[in-house]
Amino acid sequence: MKAHLAELDQPQHQQPPEISEQDLLVLAAEVRRLEEELAAAQADVAMQRQLVREGQEREGSIQAEVSAISGAYAEMRAELEATTASLEALQQAHAELEAQKADLDARLARQHTLSVRQVRAEEAGKMQLRMEKAEDALERERQQVLSLQQRLAANERAAKEGGAALQQAAQLRQSLRQAQSEAQKVVVGLQKEQEASSVLRAELVTARSAEQANSSLQAGLQQLTHAQAELAAELATSQQREEGLQLAMRIADEKLKAGDAVSLDLRAQNSALAAAADKLMLANSELADKVNEQAAEIAQLRAQLRAEQTERAQHESSMPGGSVASSRAPEASSQLHAANEARAVLGMSEADLHLMVLAEEVQRLEQQLQAERQLRLQAEARLLQQAGSEPQPDAQPPDQRTNAPNSQPPASVPASVRPMPSASQDADDATGPAHQQQPPASVAEDTGRASQSPAAVSQENVMGRTVV
Repeated sequence: MKAHLAELDQPQHQQPPEISEQDLLVLAAEVRRLEEELAAAQADVAMQRQLVREGQEREGSIQAEVSAISGAYAEMRAELEATTASLEALQQAHAELEAQKADLDARLARQHTLSVRQVRAEEAGKMQLRMEKAEDALERERQQVLSLQQRLAANERAAKEGGAALQQAAQLRQSLRQAQSEAQKVVVGLQKEQEASSVLRAELVTARSAEQANSSLQAGLQQLTHAQAELAAELATSQQREEGLQLAMRIADEKLKAGDAVSLDLRAQNSALAAAADKLMLANSELADKVNEQAAEIAQLRAQLRAEQTERAQHESSMPGGSVASSRAPEASSQLHAANEARAVLGMSEADLHLMVLAEEVQRLEQQLQAERQLRLQAEARLLQQAGSEPQPDAQPPDQRTNAPNSQPPASVPASVRPMPSASQDADDATGPAHQQQPPASVAEDTGRASQSPAAVSQENVMGRTVV
């Protein structure tokens, strides 16, 4: 068309070619066709510009969504840091609870050792004081166990709060997944727009090859190509950002999984600590029950011992040998003292000791009765001999002859039945319980005999101390 116009603008001195009406009609038809193609190309350019503007608007919305995702990730990271701090605090509290548990175990072991030593070392008169001390110690242990349970409850509440934070993080992950799906939809739309722009580019190339004179269309096409390149670069940048966000989300998921594992481990440790605290309370209650049972048994044994001593005293006072029975009080006290020492050396219980003392007392009474029977038989035999023989002038009175054998016990009577001297009886009566509390000189010998049977050792010790 430009060539045709240039030919028209040539000087008039050239002879114009002859133009027929047919040529004019063809030229007019060609001009109309070119005008229609130009209008179509301008409409396509306007449509392409509209698409570019829509792509820019979508890119702005994508950038806003990316910024929102970045803010949500920052908030989630802050929540993760807070959760990590709370987990560290829980771990520190758990370590403190472990230290307190170890301290409680050590204190309980020391208290148990002290209680056992006190029960084995002190006398029966101080049992009530030790029981009160043990009850005070048990009360303190119960208070400490209650404080441990309160701390465990606080740790469980903190763990529940951590679970709420993990639920919020899961919600944030769900929102991020939704945003990623929307971004993928936007990417698919951009790909479709790229395909449409490639089709338009092909059409524009075809139009440019058909009409090389349309410079404005070429400039618009170049601008469109440049805008499309910028849009592709921005799309690549947004894809890189999305990949970075996905990597950060994977790292955050791994951290959350690690936090979940630590939280589960901490819950398991808390449950184990609660079970250990329950076992400790059960052991404390069992120890208290045992102490109460031992106290009840000791009181019952004391009552039985008093009743037996009363019955034995009445029985001995009713018997003819009252002087011999009266001389057995310091001997019984020394036997009880020796039995207590034997119990302390051998580590026997109060009930076993009481049974052993009762057995020895029964044996001693049987020996005493046998000795008295022998004395009576000897006296009756002598009376019969004197009645059968004639009376002598220098003979002793019957009472003196009858009582003479009683002055010296026969050889068959055991040493424990022989009466103690009056001086030793007076000394024993004067010293009283103070003499019983003094440690005997034969404790080392009793310790050396620990390999023997408990009954034989205790009987040997009791008899040895009685004779001394």
